[in-house]
Amino acid sequence: MRRYTCKCGEAMILTSDSCQPCQGCKKCNTNFFKEELQPHTWKIVYNQNTGKPYKRCSKCYTVDEESYKEAKKPNDEVKTSAPTTEKTFEQDGKNKPIPKNLKEAITYLFDENKEFIDKITKHEDDFIAKSHHNVGQQIRNDWGLWNGSELQTWFKEQGIHHADDMSGIILTSFHRKINGKEINLEKQIENCRKYWDKVDPKVNEGKF
Repeated sequence: MRRYTCKCGEAMILTSDSCQPCQGCKKCNTNFFKEELQPHTWKIVYNQNTGKPYKRCSKCYTVDEESYKEAKKPNDEVKTSAPTTEKTFEQDGKNKPIPKNLKEAITYLFDENKEFIDKITKHEDDFIAKSHHNVGQQIRNDWGLWNGSELQTWFKEQGIHHADDMSGIILTSFHRKINGKEINLEKQIENCRKYWDKVDPKVNEGKF
């Protein structure tokens, strides 16, 4: 662990990770490298309890307090101007349509993620575990699996209500397709629902 401080000593961080140029002190306007403080690179992510959007820096993961405060509010307290459906997502500076079903999701991963495909491991469980917090998180956030996209609606119609299960099924199906195996969607859905029957049955009703 290493301790970092800004130029005036007001801001401090203790971390084993590298610091980013946008982390530091607004008072002296310097980062932890004693250089000029850079602006955050905001990305839209979604509150896992309410499904509402808020801003988080893609470099240092600092959360924008004002948007996060709004994102935590129950539906009837959120401003009516807040977006509830994301029909497109941004990649490489372009707005691209969110897949509407599992088939379109798999096709997108094949067509747009050549580098990702090259890194896929042969073992399915290992691949899913390694992908959950990077590609899986991107899928959940960018494809509106927390906040009412058509893809989320499609999964709900199949009996899948939790975004983690949705991204898991997408990645599992993608991995099986690449390896020439049957997707076996019905069995994947059955396994997800059996899990929640044991852990929290309300999830299978969309109540969480």
